[in-house]
Amino acid sequence: MLRYAKVEGLAAEHFAALAWTEDKLRTVPAVPAADFFALHEQLDDLLGPGFAVRVGQQMKIDDYGVLGLSWRTCLQAKEIFERSERYFKLLSDTYVFKVVSAAEESKILLLRPPYRRGLGLSNEATFSASVVVLQAMTETNISPIRADFQHTAPSDLSHHDATFQCPVFFEQAENALTYRTADLLLPTAKADASINQFLLAKVAEATAELAVGESGL
Repeated sequence: MLRYAKVEGLAAEHFAALAWTEDKLRTVPAVPAADFFALHEQLDDLLGPGFAVRVGQQMKIDDYGVLGLSWRTCLQAKEIFERSERYFKLLSDTYVFKVVSAAEESKILLLRPPYRRGLGLSNEATFSASVVVLQAMTETNISPIRADFQHTAPSDLSHHDATFQCPVFFEQAENALTYRTADLLLPTAKADASINQFLLAKVAEATAELAVGESGL
């Protein structure tokens, strides 16, 4: 997020005023959730509405570590979200995904109520990145048919419209991306059943290591 803020031209004096600098980030394994949400709020104020979705568009599969590895085991597009539902704890303990499938349309729910503005912005970034990952994995321009957020709308929706390529609604009952179910059944571009089990085994190892680490806290 800070790297992209630099790309967008955030002034040096503003970087110095942030609670978390790049140097400080290198000294910790993870940023506390409250600080992360506060950083979202600061950068949104400094760089304008839509910064969160712009950041999400810059994310690459490799940025997600073991979670990204789990995505590479997917044979169909929908499995990307199923993996997220199962393995996102490897990245953060603040995300809870749920996949609700139906015959015509399927919903990807992010069960993370925006009790503060920065959390709502983080939800925007998460869904923006999800769109990028799905397109990268399928090598198509697959897009949702609707995006819903629980928080209030920003003053400028142009970046949201460009990112999601569908109607975007705010102050809704849930945070959700809705896709055509048929689109989620598309094969991933590099689907390879022969390496699927190998990669899943690697993800399982990493998950087990995480559990051991947590038990020692």
